[in-house]
Amino acid sequence: MLVDPFGSRLHTAAALPGWEGKGSRVRYLMEPGDPCEDVRFSYQVGGVPLSDFVLPSFYRTPASNAEGKYSHTGAVTKPLEILEGGYISFFDREGNGWQRFVIKGQVHDRELPPEKGRLLNLREFCDAQARAFRRSQR
Repeated sequence: MLVDPFGSRLHTAAALPGWEGKGSRVRYLMEPGDPCEDVRFSYQVGGVPLSDFVLPSFYRTPASNAEGKYSHTGAVTKPLEILEGGYISFFDREGNGWQRFVIKGQVHDRELPPEKGRLLNLREFCDAQARAFRRSQR
């Protein structure tokens, strides 16, 4: 909520390694907890587990990150790395939506269907699509 209270902030950066879509740059939906959201990558505050989250350096090249840290806990070790159980939502130059998931060590890239009806925000749409995809993988 602090990064994107309205659920629609996009950040332009290099496309994910191995993505076979159009263009070398895409726009990522700012959902800092999603690339590393699995409980294995959490930390404790007052005995309460909190999800790890990516830092701004996550979207940059290694040379621009003098500290070498891409997530709060350090579990993410390089730019645009999606950890097991995590995902990221992004949009190509034509405005088509995509998501990349890492499930059981395998990368799954999927193009999102066109949005039907009016949702509150882009984050809500992408989260609903992620839940549906995960259900289909069980």
